[in-house]
Amino acid sequence: MDLAVITNNFTFLIVQGLIGIGPFIGGTLRLAIPAIILGFVLGIFIGLARLAGAVRRFVAAIGEAGSDPVRRGGPVRA
Repeated sequence: MDLAVITNNFTFLIVQGLIGIGPFIGGTLRLAIPAIILGFVLGIFIGLARLAGAVRRFVAAIGEAGSDPVRRGGPVRA
């Protein structure tokens, strides 16, 4: 296997195959960049939703721990 073909045509492979400039538009990066951006944005929203749920559960747990049913006039549970 001769690697000289790859080294001699390296600029052609990078510019037209990877980036997608020129008549042979393969555009590996051109296809990958929208998927990367969409995944990043989707990950941000999923992370924020998980964080909001954790905060909501934390606040609810503090509210339950600090409540005294006798003081509120509610039923006393044994």
